[in-house]
Order: sequence, then C-alpha cells, then structure tokens
Amino acid sequence: RVCGIGGVRDCGVAGLRGGGVAGLRGCGWRNEFSGADKSRRYRAQIRKKTYIQHRIIGADSVYSGKIGFSPEAGEKKIAKTAGDIIFRYEKNSRFQEYVNKTERRRFDMKNYLSKVFLSCLAAGFLSLNTAAAPDGKNRTLLNLPPSGTPRVKVTDRVWSATPGDAQVCLWKDDKLGAVTVTIDDNCAPDHEWWLETGKKYNFKFTWFINTGFISGDPRRYQGTWDHFRKLFAAGHDVQSHTAYHLGRKDITPEEDYLSPIAAIEKNIPGCRVLTMASRENEYSRNHFIANRETYGTLNDPAKINYRATCSLSGYVELDKPRHWAYFPGIFDPSSRNFRAWCCIHYHGLNPQKKADTIRYFDYFKEHEADLWITTFRELVTYAQERDTAELKITANTPDEIKFILTDYMDDRYFACPLTIKICVPSSWKGVAAKQNGKAVEARLVEHNNHKYAFVQAVPDAGETVVTAEK
Repeated sequence: RVCGIGGVRDCGVAGLRGGGVAGLRGCGWRNEFSGADKSRRYRAQIRKKTYIQHRIIGADSVYSGKIGFSPEAGEKKIAKTAGDIIFRYEKNSRFQEYVNKTERRRFDMKNYLSKVFLSCLAAGFLSLNTAAAPDGKNRTLLNLPPSGTPRVKVTDRVWSATPGDAQVCLWKDDKLGAVTVTIDDNCAPDHEWWLETGKKYNFKFTWFINTGFISGDPRRYQGTWDHFRKLFAAGHDVQSHTAYHLGRKDITPEEDYLSPIAAIEKNIPGCRVLTMASRENEYSRNHFIANRETYGTLNDPAKINYRATCSLSGYVELDKPRHWAYFPGIFDPSSRNFRAWCCIHYHGLNPQKKADTIRYFDYFKEHEADLWITTFRELVTYAQERDTAELKITANTPDEIKFILTDYMDDRYFACPLTIKICVPSSWKGVAAKQNGKAVEARLVEHNNHKYAFVQAVPDAGETVVTAEK
C-alpha cells in the first residue's frame, strides 16, 4: 500500500495533477488518519478492545498545512519525520498510548520517494515538463491542501499613505466579503426563475449538474443541454456534481466523478469544468481546483479548505448576532465572520424558499459596495492565487510604478486577475496600466486625501506598468 502505483493514494508526485510533495496524505499500512477522516476513524478505533494503529508521523501534518503551502518546506518535513512510526494500542478497555523507542524505525525516505517517482513516471502519471521553476519552488499546484494556520492575514481595508506601497486585495476590488450562490441537481423547473432573478439583481450563479441524468426531453426535471447552454450564455456557470449523484452501481467511481468534465465541455462550448460539488476524495483532490461540500458555515478567508469548502443550505442568518453563521458579521471587525466568504447551495425551490431568497438578495444588493458576488469557480481561482501570491515593486517614480506578480498555482487552470491596490502620488489625475504590453483594467480611487490605483493583474503574466494620466 505504501509503494507501487496502485497504492499511492495521494502522494503529491503522482496524485496531484500539478504535482507537489505537499499533497501526501499520510499513507499508512492499515489505517490512514488525515483531514476530516481522522477524528471519525479515531473514534471508531478507540472503541475496540485492542488495536494497533500504524501511521506516519508528519505526513498528516504536511497534509493539514501546519507547515504552510510551501512545497520545499513539505519536502524537508517529510524527509525529517515521515519515516517515524508510532504504535498505539488500547488494552483492558482503557486507552493507553505508548511509544516504544526500541521499536521506532526510520525508513529511507530518499529511496522510497525515488521508487514512487520512477513508478509514476513509468505509468505516465508524471511529466518531466512539470519540474520546479528555476528558483526551486513548485509553481504548478492544482489546489491548496487544508491549512491549520492562516495563509493570509485578515485585516480591515489597508490604506497606505506612501506612494508605491502595494498590496494584493483579499477580495476583488477590495470588497469586505464574498458571496457565491450555487444550485445542485439540475432543477430544470426553476431555471427561468433563476434567470429572471439573476438579471434583476445582476448576480451570477453556478449550477453543479448531474450530467448522466440530462436527456432530450425538456419536460423532465433534470433538463436538457439546451437549458444549460442558455444559462451559460446568460453569464452563469456550469460545473460538475458527478454524473449520476453516486447512485449507479454499474459504473466505476472514476466514471461517475470524472466523465462530467468532458460531457459539459463538449455540450457547452466555452465552459471549462474545474470545480465539483461532492464529497472530498482522491478524484476531487487530483482533478479539480476546488470541491464544494455542504458543511453549513461561512468560510474563513485565511483558512479556506478548497478541497471541501463550506456551504449553507439555502439559508442565510441575518437577524441573530450570536448565530454561528451570522452574515452581517462579515462587516464587523470583532466578529468571527469578519471578511468571510458565504457560499449558499440550493436544490428545488418552493414559494417560501423563493421569498426567503429574495430577502437575502435584497440584503446583498443593499451592501453590494462591500460584497463581491460571483461564481464559485472565479472565487476559488482568485482566492488560491491570492493565498500564494508574491508581489514585487520593480520601479517607483512620480510618473510610473511597475510590479511583478507571481503565485504557486498551475497557470493552465489559474488565470484570474487579482486586484492590486497601489498608493500613487496625489498629482495623478487618472491611471492606465499594461501587463506584458497589453492594457489591463485600472481605475483611480481617492480615500482620506490620498489616491490609489486599483489594477487587475494576472499572476505569472509578465510585468505590469502603471502610469499616470495628468
């Protein structure tokens, strides 16, 4: 289970489409304890009279993000501690933990990883074209593993008074919070209502659809491809909710999870399937940039679990300040939900659900100046680029400011502009920007007698030049 092509569950070298050792999921001999499975399986094992648990120390620490997203840090952690094995046991109905130093062994991780690498290369899972960048860092990550520590510092809006100071905004256009609205299970009878509502509020939604249920009969609940092409043409997004909702026993899990990618992209020209809504597993981790689950709370912007993002089921709490999902807390610096991301998922609608949704949307519209309301795919793309972004000012003169923006994400799937806020001289009357010689969106904003350029720049797309219009 530890070695071999079939046994490598999530090794990072073979498991992630973009590579990276930080994807290692704690492959043990008998029990795999990592992520959300850890506490559930632990409780199940502790009830037994006697058991022996084998796990690799450090592997789940890498997976949980305790050492951050840094691939090279992950390699050091694995090389140092991943070979240690602890034997734990329970005897006579009383749990004890015992570390037998004489039984502690250390694997030769260098040889182990070499075997995995060669096996994966031989199987075609690994391409030599995905080697590290010249700086030695892996910049082709497909998604970020869960993190127990903040990836970014969450503060109120920052307004530097020094010309040339720049920062990557937490959310697009420096909004305080973010909202995504998603719809599961096709729900064709509700399409027209969603289209009309989206047009009324100028909101864009995401449909997570089951492709295996779609037919040519427009009267069916699951809808037709024409229905979803219409939604996409209106600016909404269509992503995967598996083919058959995991309800078919005559197909492989791989087909259920992965066949919707080709089906959607073939039947909806221009639509790119990069996200999924289902349970977290090896398919969601290795083939999608993010996966939406249904744990009902707001997402902490500093510690988003992109492999299992949280989502509220058709409900937003607007009235109870002490409620754990209190939405107005997004605007309150003292709230646990300050600057959070609220994802909502819907299924079929009834009259009461529609009335509740209109109430929520009225509130969102009222606070639109502080909320970024967008599609699920765009948000998780922006957020992962932001979490790994590096910003460097290369020139700062009275008439021109230049910067280079990079990140650690795979550029084949991540090309979302990040909002860069730069304090500029007060003499600037306007602003223009070009990235790698091509014009990009830029605007001038005044705040407390200072001026700021808001520039939309894509990581790894070349140097950006911001110039004054006097």
